[in-house]
Amino acid sequence: MAINPVYLGGAGGLLLDTGNGPSFLPLPPQVLQQVAQNNSEPGVTTLKLPDLNYSRPADLPAREVDIELCFVCKKCRMAYPSDSALLAHQRQCYGPNQDSRGTFRIVQTGYECRPCNNGEKFKTLIDMQGHVQSEAHQRHMTGSESSLSQEIEDVVNQITLLATRAAQEAPQGHILDSNSNGFCQPAEPKRRFLSPTHALTSAGH
Repeated sequence: MAINPVYLGGAGGLLLDTGNGPSFLPLPPQVLQQVAQNNSEPGVTTLKLPDLNYSRPADLPAREVDIELCFVCKKCRMAYPSDSALLAHQRQCYGPNQDSRGTFRIVQTGYECRPCNNGEKFKTLIDMQGHVQSEAHQRHMTGSESSLSQEIEDVVNQITLLATRAAQEAPQGHILDSNSNGFCQPAEPKRRFLSPTHALTSAGH
């Protein structure tokens, strides 16, 4: 028998089994409405909470990700904080009909730091901004800039080394023409020609 969403103090939500007894998990009405529907199809149905972060700074180095809030059994509508806890419950809830297991996966929009890229997720923009101002983030950014500078210096050194080797291996009898892409032969020496009068005079002697 399905358990309908519960309401405490006017707020709607689900009972979340934390392992230490049930606790109340508030959820927006549109999500609760989808959970309350008679959806018993096998498999996983993902429901996403509305994104209420309207003023995200353009320069915030973050990417949006899904953060899993809970997993809800489609048969009894009990919520669990992890998929492993839900699976343990459904082994008993569905009994021999394990192929019919159905799950609501409820997620919300979260954020990850692009530069750090360490898998840490933040539920709110305030949490994300706090991370950006943290010592760990600043230390990572400083290390990244130093690494990039070192890579640029290595590339410049390699180019300089290749240019030096090319100059040393160039043939000695060739002169590099700065206005062309190849080597030019040295100019031939000028030939001396005798005038006809001088030639006849020399022949007479």
